[in-house]
Amino acid sequence: MISFGSVFSGMIAVILLSIYGYFFIARMKHPVYGDLRMLILLFLVAGARMLFPLNLPLNVTIKDETILVPASYAAFHEVPGTGLEVYQIVFLAVALVALILLVVKGVRYHAFRKSLLKLTEEDTRLSEIAGKCGVIRDISGISFRKTNAGISPMVFGVLRPVIVIPDGVYSDDELKYVLDHELTHIKQHDLLIKAAFDILTALFWWNPFVWMIRKQAGNAIEVSNDVSLYEEMSPEEKTDYAELLVKTAGLNRPGAPYYSLSMASHGDPLIRKRVEGLLSTPPSRRARNMLPVHVLVMVIILAASLIVTPEPYSIHEDQVGASFDMEDDLGATPENTYILDKGDYYELYVDGAFVAKMHHIPEEFSEYPVYTEKPNE
Repeated sequence: MISFGSVFSGMIAVILLSIYGYFFIARMKHPVYGDLRMLILLFLVAGARMLFPLNLPLNVTIKDETILVPASYAAFHEVPGTGLEVYQIVFLAVALVALILLVVKGVRYHAFRKSLLKLTEEDTRLSEIAGKCGVIRDISGISFRKTNAGISPMVFGVLRPVIVIPDGVYSDDELKYVLDHELTHIKQHDLLIKAAFDILTALFWWNPFVWMIRKQAGNAIEVSNDVSLYEEMSPEEKTDYAELLVKTAGLNRPGAPYYSLSMASHGDPLIRKRVEGLLSTPPSRRARNMLPVHVLVMVIILAASLIVTPEPYSIHEDQVGASFDMEDDLGATPENTYILDKGDYYELYVDGAFVAKMHHIPEEFSEYPVYTEKPNE
């Protein structure tokens, strides 16, 4: 059975998750990587709820006539000349836009990678310094390149990571900090997390909060990277690293591509937050303990959408008779109720109003007259 209410529940879950997730990530001073991954997983489950709208065995149905009955009627109404119902056309349109966005993102990333590689060249010295950093044991699958372009140090490529460093800008000591930063991104799979949020903007392009949360997730990744680094630093090393961030922020040109993780971007207000985080005291245990609470709230939002389903009184297809009592709930009688034979399916009307679409006539509806055309009411 196609459940209009379960599609509606999935949509509401995506919207509420994106709103709560946006403010949650925006307020996090010391994010935990597991929280971002959990948020991605919750979005995907909510999306699956919309794509496979089936009610669970423990489902609790809340019936609503005011909004969902006309909405359900509009969704399951056949569009003349197409052989398709409205919800099918809407689904195809949404899927088509998502596919176009995914293709555009893929083409742009390919062009970005191709053009950037032309501006860079392999640098064995960088790979030697990276090997001494010890962040990643095996760096054989990582490409280290230098460039004369005015860009910040960056890393891109989920499957084939490439680290790009501006040539002649940093001393050997500074390069160690820079490479530590970029290698930590690779170690903690930050590029995969960022790519996942980019894909979510394509799948849920109709939700503006998903686009907003993508930017916040990128900022959270950078702050989290700093946290994982400076927790092992001495006060002197933290000061050096903070000065390096400020120095790097002056290198990058505006409009850094989303496909990469840049160490710092031009005029980015996040730099101030990152530097303040480096030089401030660590967060209290209470602040850290609140993070699982936020995750729990988001899990509850999703669980509620899986268990509680708002439904119209008219439920689609052949489960109408078993779902509610026609006489008690709708006041149906043989005099004010009829069935319209549409050839491949049947439509049920009470007092001239559409109630449901059926693939066959249930036995309990046998007393209602059947017409091939709407009678004069």
